[in-house]
Amino acid sequence: MKKILLLAAIIGAVVTAAAFIFLLQQNPAKESSPSGWFYAEGRGYVLDVFKATEGRARYTDEGIDYKEGEYDTLFTFESFYRGIPFTEFYGDRKGGMAVSPYFVPDDGILNAFIMEKRIDGQWHAYFFVDEDWKGEHPDTIIYYGTAYEFEKRFEFGQVADGIYYDEIIDVERIKGNVHSMGPLIGDITREDQINKTVVRII
Repeated sequence: MKKILLLAAIIGAVVTAAAFIFLLQQNPAKESSPSGWFYAEGRGYVLDVFKATEGRARYTDEGIDYKEGEYDTLFTFESFYRGIPFTEFYGDRKGGMAVSPYFVPDDGILNAFIMEKRIDGQWHAYFFVDEDWKGEHPDTIIYYGTAYEFEKRFEFGQVADGIYYDEIIDVERIKGNVHSMGPLIGDITREDQINKTVVRII
Protein backbone atom coordinates (compact mmCIF):
# COMPACT_ATOMS: atom_id res chain seq x y z
CA MET A 1 0.00 0.00 0.00
CA LYS A 2 2.83 2.37 0.89
CA LYS A 3 4.51 1.62 -2.45
CA ILE A 4 1.30 2.47 -4.30
CA LEU A 5 0.92 5.76 -2.41
CA LEU A 6 4.59 6.61 -3.07
CA LEU A 7 4.19 5.84 -6.77
CA ALA A 8 1.02 7.97 -6.94
CA ALA A 9 2.85 10.85 -5.24
CA ILE A 10 5.74 10.61 -7.71
CA ILE A 11 3.38 10.53 -10.68
CA GLY A 12 1.47 13.50 -9.27
CA ALA A 13 4.68 15.47 -8.84
CA VAL A 14 5.81 14.71 -12.40
CA VAL A 15 2.43 15.72 -13.86
CA THR A 16 2.41 18.95 -11.82
CA ALA A 17 5.95 19.83 -12.96
CA ALA A 18 5.07 19.10 -16.60
CA ALA A 19 1.97 21.27 -16.38
CA PHE A 20 3.99 24.09 -14.82
CA ILE A 21 6.59 23.93 -17.58
CA PHE A 22 3.85 23.88 -20.22
CA LEU A 23 2.22 26.99 -18.74
CA LEU A 24 5.57 28.80 -18.67
CA GLN A 25 6.06 28.02 -22.36
CA GLN A 26 2.58 29.27 -23.21
CA ASN A 27 2.88 32.39 -21.01
CA PRO A 28 6.54 33.47 -20.91
CA ALA A 29 7.65 35.76 -18.11
CA LYS A 30 7.45 39.42 -18.99
CA GLU A 31 10.84 40.74 -20.06
CA SER A 32 10.79 44.43 -20.98
CA SER A 33 14.50 44.78 -21.74
CA PRO A 34 15.44 43.76 -25.31
CA SER A 35 18.70 42.29 -24.02
CA GLY A 36 16.60 39.65 -22.25
CA TRP A 37 14.99 38.57 -25.53
CA PHE A 38 18.17 37.00 -26.91
CA TYR A 39 19.84 33.69 -26.20
CA ALA A 40 23.18 32.37 -27.45
CA GLU A 41 23.19 29.67 -30.10
CA GLY A 42 26.29 28.43 -31.91
CA ARG A 43 28.42 31.38 -33.02
CA GLY A 44 25.62 33.90 -32.64
CA TYR A 45 22.38 34.87 -30.97
CA VAL A 46 18.67 34.29 -31.54
CA LEU A 47 15.93 36.86 -30.93
CA ASP A 48 13.11 34.97 -29.21
CA VAL A 49 10.07 36.66 -30.78
CA PHE A 50 7.66 34.63 -28.64
CA LYS A 51 9.33 35.80 -25.43
CA ALA A 52 9.77 39.38 -26.67
CA THR A 53 6.04 39.70 -27.38
CA GLU A 54 5.05 37.84 -24.20
CA GLY A 55 3.50 35.02 -26.20
CA ARG A 56 1.61 37.18 -28.68
CA ALA A 57 3.71 36.40 -31.75
CA ARG A 58 5.74 33.63 -33.33
CA TYR A 59 8.34 33.77 -36.08
CA THR A 60 7.54 31.39 -38.94
CA ASP A 61 8.74 30.80 -42.50
CA GLU A 62 6.07 33.26 -43.62
CA GLY A 63 6.93 36.10 -41.22
CA ILE A 64 5.76 37.14 -37.75
CA ASP A 65 2.35 35.73 -36.84
CA TYR A 66 0.86 38.16 -34.27
CA LYS A 67 -2.31 37.45 -32.28
CA GLU A 68 -3.67 39.67 -29.50
CA GLY A 69 -7.35 40.42 -28.90
CA GLU A 70 -8.76 42.03 -32.05
CA TYR A 71 -5.37 41.85 -33.75
CA ASP A 72 -4.64 38.75 -35.82
CA THR A 73 -2.11 39.62 -38.49
CA LEU A 74 1.01 38.47 -40.30
CA PHE A 75 3.97 40.80 -40.58
CA THR A 76 6.27 40.21 -43.54
CA PHE A 77 9.34 42.03 -44.87
CA GLU A 78 10.50 43.89 -47.95
CA SER A 79 14.28 43.92 -48.29
CA PHE A 80 16.96 45.32 -50.59
CA TYR A 81 20.70 44.72 -50.50
CA ARG A 82 22.50 47.50 -52.36
CA GLY A 83 19.36 47.96 -54.43
CA ILE A 84 18.81 44.24 -55.13
CA PRO A 85 15.47 42.91 -53.80
CA PHE A 86 15.45 39.64 -51.86
CA THR A 87 13.32 37.78 -49.33
CA GLU A 88 15.25 36.14 -46.48
CA PHE A 89 18.85 35.95 -47.72
CA TYR A 90 21.02 37.36 -50.49
CA GLY A 91 24.70 36.64 -50.89
CA ASP A 92 27.60 36.64 -53.28
CA ARG A 93 31.40 36.54 -53.09
CA LYS A 94 31.51 40.15 -51.91
CA GLY A 95 29.22 39.58 -48.93
CA GLY A 96 25.52 39.43 -48.39
CA MET A 97 22.58 40.12 -46.12
CA ALA A 98 19.95 38.26 -44.11
CA VAL A 99 16.61 39.35 -42.65
CA SER A 100 16.15 36.97 -39.77
CA PRO A 101 16.02 36.77 -35.95
CA TYR A 102 19.21 34.65 -36.11
CA PHE A 103 22.30 36.85 -35.77
CA VAL A 104 25.96 35.96 -36.29
CA PRO A 105 28.05 39.12 -35.78
CA ASP A 106 31.27 39.62 -37.76
CA ASP A 107 30.59 36.85 -40.29
CA GLY A 108 30.60 39.22 -43.27
CA ILE A 109 26.82 38.96 -43.67
CA LEU A 110 24.71 41.97 -42.74
CA ASN A 111 21.73 41.02 -40.60
CA ALA A 112 18.65 43.10 -39.77
CA PHE A 113 15.24 42.36 -38.28
CA ILE A 114 12.14 44.35 -37.31
CA MET A 115 9.50 43.36 -34.78
CA GLU A 116 6.35 45.08 -33.49
CA LYS A 117 4.24 44.67 -30.37
CA ARG A 118 1.60 46.66 -28.50
CA ILE A 119 2.44 48.34 -25.20
CA ASP A 120 -0.24 50.32 -23.33
CA GLY A 121 -2.37 50.62 -26.47
CA GLN A 122 0.43 51.74 -28.80
CA TRP A 123 2.44 49.84 -31.39
CA HIS A 124 6.18 49.82 -30.73
CA ALA A 125 8.57 48.87 -33.52
CA TYR A 126 11.95 47.38 -32.61
CA PHE A 127 14.86 47.34 -35.06
CA PHE A 128 17.83 44.99 -34.68
CA VAL A 129 21.10 44.91 -36.64
CA ASP A 130 24.45 43.21 -36.20
CA GLU A 131 28.09 44.32 -36.18
CA ASP A 132 28.40 43.82 -39.93
CA TRP A 133 25.51 46.19 -40.56
CA LYS A 134 26.88 48.77 -38.13
CA GLY A 135 30.29 48.69 -39.80
CA GLU A 136 28.87 49.18 -43.28
CA HIS A 137 26.01 51.57 -42.42
CA PRO A 138 26.96 53.69 -39.38
CA ASP A 139 24.57 56.43 -40.57
CA THR A 140 21.49 54.20 -40.60
CA ILE A 141 18.13 56.01 -40.47
CA ILE A 142 14.65 54.83 -39.41
CA TYR A 143 11.69 56.20 -41.40
CA TYR A 144 8.10 55.87 -40.19
CA GLY A 145 4.65 57.45 -40.38
CA THR A 146 1.74 57.01 -42.79
CA ALA A 147 3.77 58.82 -45.48
CA TYR A 148 7.21 58.30 -43.89
CA GLU A 149 7.11 61.87 -42.65
CA PHE A 150 9.14 61.00 -39.53
CA GLU A 151 12.76 59.96 -39.35
CA LYS A 152 15.21 59.03 -36.61
CA ARG A 153 18.91 58.30 -36.67
CA PHE A 154 19.58 54.74 -35.50
CA GLU A 155 21.23 54.88 -32.06
CA PHE A 156 22.85 51.40 -31.96
CA GLY A 157 21.95 50.48 -28.38
CA GLN A 158 23.75 47.23 -27.61
CA VAL A 159 21.63 44.26 -26.54
CA ALA A 160 24.18 41.45 -27.00
CA ASP A 161 27.75 41.09 -28.17
CA GLY A 162 27.68 42.56 -31.67
CA ILE A 163 23.88 43.06 -31.73
CA TYR A 164 22.27 46.52 -31.64
CA TYR A 165 18.74 47.90 -31.51
CA ASP A 166 16.58 50.99 -31.58
CA GLU A 167 12.86 51.58 -31.04
CA ILE A 168 10.08 53.93 -32.11
CA ILE A 169 6.37 54.27 -31.36
CA ASP A 170 4.68 53.42 -34.65
CA VAL A 171 1.63 55.21 -36.03
CA GLU A 172 -1.75 53.48 -35.68
CA ARG A 173 -1.61 51.66 -39.02
CA ILE A 174 -2.91 48.23 -37.96
CA LYS A 175 -6.62 47.39 -37.85
CA GLY A 176 -7.42 43.77 -36.99
CA ASN A 177 -5.67 41.75 -39.68
CA VAL A 178 -5.17 44.66 -42.09
CA HIS A 179 -2.24 47.05 -42.00
CA SER A 180 -0.44 49.49 -44.28
CA MET A 181 3.28 49.68 -45.04
CA GLY A 182 5.34 49.86 -41.88
CA PRO A 183 8.54 51.56 -40.76
CA LEU A 184 11.82 50.94 -42.55
CA ILE A 185 15.51 51.02 -41.74
CA GLY A 186 18.46 51.58 -44.04
CA ASP A 187 21.21 53.77 -45.46
CA ILE A 188 18.61 55.45 -47.64
CA THR A 189 18.10 59.22 -47.50
CA ARG A 190 15.38 61.45 -48.91
CA GLU A 191 17.91 62.75 -51.44
CA ASP A 192 19.56 59.44 -52.37
CA GLN A 193 17.46 56.28 -52.79
CA ILE A 194 19.41 54.40 -55.48
CA ASN A 195 21.16 51.07 -54.80
CA LYS A 196 20.55 51.26 -51.05
CA THR A 197 20.27 48.62 -48.32
CA VAL A 198 16.79 48.73 -46.77
CA VAL A 199 14.45 46.56 -44.69
CA ARG A 200 10.78 47.39 -44.23
CA ILE A 201 8.17 45.57 -42.18
CA ILE A 202 4.83 45.17 -43.90
